[in-house]
Amino acid sequence: EVRYGLVRYFKNGQLLYTSGVAPTYPLRVDAELYDPGVSVTDVRVGSATWTRDVGVALSGSSLRKTGAAGWTSGAVSANTLESGDGAMEFTATETNTIRAAGLSDGDVDQGWQDIAYGIELHNDTTIEIIESGTSRGTFGSYAVGDRFRVEVVSGVVTYAQNGSVFYTSTLAPSYPMVVDTALYSVGATLTDVVLVPLVWTNVSGVSVSENSLTKSAGDGWNAGAQTTFALASGSGYLEFKAVETNTRRTVGFKSGTGTAQTYADLLYAIDLGATGNVTVFEDGISRGSFGSCSTYRNLGQFLTEK
Repeated sequence: EVRYGLVRYFKNGQLLYTSGVAPTYPLRVDAELYDPGVSVTDVRVGSATWTRDVGVALSGSSLRKTGAAGWTSGAVSANTLESGDGAMEFTATETNTIRAAGLSDGDVDQGWQDIAYGIELHNDTTIEIIESGTSRGTFGSYAVGDRFRVEVVSGVVTYAQNGSVFYTSTLAPSYPMVVDTALYSVGATLTDVVLVPLVWTNVSGVSVSENSLTKSAGDGWNAGAQTTFALASGSGYLEFKAVETNTRRTVGFKSGTGTAQTYADLLYAIDLGATGNVTVFEDGISRGSFGSCSTYRNLGQFLTEK
């Protein structure tokens, strides 16, 4: 997490370490893998810098409606998906309000009709797909804590709930795209809203499966990848999951251009050792070890806020 120029490291929401090194932009997610077969899973980089916010209280990547009922509240992301693959995600934290969120190539007002690819959550727990003012139907129900995703891959837009796709659009996307939101009910919220333009580049010695990497090369610091998306300023984050505890790999932010060769090339990094230990590295300098990791846990979350 970067707040007011301070970089902090987290494991499962708990603070591990506060850096003394000021961030240098732009920052890119970078991963380096050492052991054969090592994996870095569910890597996410996103942004939550808002603009055109009307009738909402903003708290990091979450929004809460402050006014009376009606399609009078919302915001759009200042960051954009310029082209290619990407997604937006959000979490439902209540089931008794009406609100919508998705991807759009513009923003006319705070209504749901101008969301090009949207998910509307109703106060009776039903899920509705809305595309530029047209309903595509309802698709089951939702519960508190459900995670929704509107994703563009190879020119096709899909909608997912807790990782399962439940609708595929027939409309081709138009760029650039922003996160677009609309809140109707008093106190309605959209929580942990992110824009995820995750595309890998400088891929070497790894196989890529969407947002996961698996090493295919032999032992050593000879494999990794970097995101094309750069965090230029403002808000954003990186997070990933550990799926084994007997391999070594490092994930973090790297400033500037060029490919990292080892963990020492990463400006802010979490290093998972082959014995399950967690170490923070900054420009190759160890800032100490911070306990151990278990499988399928969120190991890193980096947030930046102005």
